[in-house]
Amino acid sequence: MSRPEPNTYLHPNYRGWHNAPPFRCYAAAQWGGDGAVFFGVKFNGEVVLTIEDPRGGWSPWIEDWSGPMRPRFITKLGAVGHQDGLQAWGIDDSMQLWSVAQDSNRLWGNWEGPNWNNAPPVHRVVAAKLGGTKTAAVWAITATDYSLISCYKEAGAWSPWSTAYPPPQVSRFTEITAAQQGNGCAAFWALDTRLQLWYMFELTPGGAWSGWLGPDWNGAPLDWDRTGVPFFNHLAACQQGGARGATLFAIAHVNVKNSYQETAGGNWSAWSTSMGTTFHGARSIALAAAQQHDGTIRLWSTWPDDLSLCSVAQTSAGGEWGKWWTPWTPQ
Repeated sequence: MSRPEPNTYLHPNYRGWHNAPPFRCYAAAQWGGDGAVFFGVKFNGEVVLTIEDPRGGWSPWIEDWSGPMRPRFITKLGAVGHQDGLQAWGIDDSMQLWSVAQDSNRLWGNWEGPNWNNAPPVHRVVAAKLGGTKTAAVWAITATDYSLISCYKEAGAWSPWSTAYPPPQVSRFTEITAAQQGNGCAAFWALDTRLQLWYMFELTPGGAWSGWLGPDWNGAPLDWDRTGVPFFNHLAACQQGGARGATLFAIAHVNVKNSYQETAGGNWSAWSTSMGTTFHGARSIALAAAQQHDGTIRLWSTWPDDLSLCSVAQTSAGGEWGKWWTPWTPQ
């Protein structure tokens, strides 16, 4: 199925980061310790990717990267890199879950689906690397009742789906993200239907979880501009390099905020109201983040006015942020 591109060319010199087309959604993951990979879904449903090469920067956009068996139209994405290689998940326009993975030679196979691993219809999916005997986990929000389900990979096989961590209140979930925290333990965040932020973390790598912390974890404000409107609506998380742990990014209305662990698995900073050295990229309607080959995080965002892809990276592993790449301030 093919659908028309939106009218995004509001500016004569429109272009996105790395000459990207406008994307309806995207995801990113680390490429086996060698760099990052960015997956983008064009408005015709096609999934394209670009790969970070530590020796030569980012590759051109690759279109025919998976086998011939592909979903007809992807609407949401998730991705993770673990010891078995990269794996990505996509939700089609019927809310059916698909997945595609690399083999031992890092070659991509066919997309598997619909209803990968016997998944019910879902409308969100995220994944994270795990420690211990488990290599990765996937979380999804069901399309029927907005409940949270999960499965994990251990000894090369994926477990059945199970109900993940009963919700702490009556409300269900609308947005989720996850990342490791620099100490081998994963962390998980969720926004409920009241747009309240919740958090939990592994007590040991690949082990038991802490239970929910929240609502409004870490003092997450519900009313950032004093209009009475709850603002957090999109989340992304990534493990940092250096001495720090994870970073959580959130969109408050259209403004990008972040909080980071000051040490691996340690305390969290206050929410930051600025990132990078230019204004435009810090306003967004979508987010994704991944660690690059040098341990720095690269963050991608979508500018609200014309859907152009913007990006900013840390200047050092666990360090400060550099200059945003935007169509108005290219680097």
